[in-house]
Amino acid sequence: MKFTIAPTFLSVLIVLIVGVLTAILFSHSALLSGDMAALHIDSQVYIHTAHQILQGKILYKEVFDHKGPIMYVVNCLGILFCRKTFFGLWLSQWMILVAGLSPLFIFWAKKYNPLLSITALVCMISWIFRTKTIGDNLPEIYAISLIALSYYFALKCFETKNQNRFLSILLGASIMSLFLLKPNLIVLVFPLFLWGFYTLWHSSYRVSDYMIWIKIISIGGGLVLLPFVMYFAYHHALSDALFAFWTFNFSYISTQKRSLIESISQVFFNTPNYFLWFVITAALVKALFTKDVRMVVGILLLSVVLSIVVLVGIPGRGSESYHYAIPLAPLLAWLLITIGTSFQKWQLYVLFAIALFFFRPVWLHFVSDKPYPSLESAAIQFINTHKKPLETLCVLGNRSAAYEQTGLTCNTSFFYTYPILENCGSTINETFLKQFADQKADWVLFEMQYPMKNCVINILRNYKQVYATDKEQVFQLQ
Repeated sequence: MKFTIAPTFLSVLIVLIVGVLTAILFSHSALLSGDMAALHIDSQVYIHTAHQILQGKILYKEVFDHKGPIMYVVNCLGILFCRKTFFGLWLSQWMILVAGLSPLFIFWAKKYNPLLSITALVCMISWIFRTKTIGDNLPEIYAISLIALSYYFALKCFETKNQNRFLSILLGASIMSLFLLKPNLIVLVFPLFLWGFYTLWHSSYRVSDYMIWIKIISIGGGLVLLPFVMYFAYHHALSDALFAFWTFNFSYISTQKRSLIESISQVFFNTPNYFLWFVITAALVKALFTKDVRMVVGILLLSVVLSIVVLVGIPGRGSESYHYAIPLAPLLAWLLITIGTSFQKWQLYVLFAIALFFFRPVWLHFVSDKPYPSLESAAIQFINTHKKPLETLCVLGNRSAAYEQTGLTCNTSFFYTYPILENCGSTINETFLKQFADQKADWVLFEMQYPMKNCVINILRNYKQVYATDKEQVFQLQ
């Protein structure tokens, strides 16, 4: 008698495995340290922005950043869980990952094989660990769940072949949420529409049916977009939102430091990426010997290449952009599922053993001891010693944690100035300078790693340098 796992038990088992593996993945998260300065500067920005929003400030208008509004919704929810520490943010991140990943891997476990699904999950966690070089609480981390949900909703639609309206609306909602997290991440859902068109083309549906499906998806996207449009319109901040989310992001990309090829090379070739090459090679071999999967393998490989170009190549950040490759994880997991379909039992065991090999660094990191030392700098200590109540601070740089460490508020809506001060003649720079002139900060903390532009020198004319280290300078208003 052949033993089969009960569907309900299998679902619970997959959820538990997803929960354990993601907890292991973020077991040494700086969010658990309770020290905002221990976080990467990007994560500091998101947390500080969320704090300001919860205090009543309007996103983009009264507190500036250029990531999509979904990022701040997530951070606000995490902070509300536990205001005094960042454990609530860690917990919300974990819950979002478990809720986002579980349906897809349950679907694969039931449709193909539980071991194959777990193998793809283990490899996916290994990929995230390898690419999350600057920590967590990043748009790319939350994107994983939205991408996985998009794949799940779409694959369920393709499986039933009835263009389930509810699933299609949910698909549109997840895709729009992904776009409102970070626009270029939309490239990861590219294979869905190609595969959907291919699937419908080879069924009894017509092109008009495909277009109806797209319209239903658009309704789901509109349901997510509309509340944000209403929020910004109500607060007369719609133009500010469009500038920050769209115009500024394009101008930021235009200041790329590396060429497309150089950036991709530094991320994927300078350090050998054996996992990526294993997946690509195995997929090509599978397509060579198995005719039935050639189309889906072709679509997925094309999507991998396109995603690498859009996520890593075009931004041109070079080795700084390892974390931009995090969202490739669900796509690579789908490739592994495709590779393992129709495998015999012994082949699945071999594939699982390979997955465990790639998971080894994650486990070694989990069992290692990694303390988080206090990162309060001497400059911060000086400000705390000499500050007065109700004074303000301006950070010329990127260290948003300085506001929390000093308890001082920012004098403008631009609580960090890189890359705002990169171009002294830009519109955003002129807005910052006007705000600064209208309300000068009592203290200025200058991070010396960023160049002293002419507009910065002009700002400091009314200030006296009162403290300096080899990394920072402190100025006080005279």
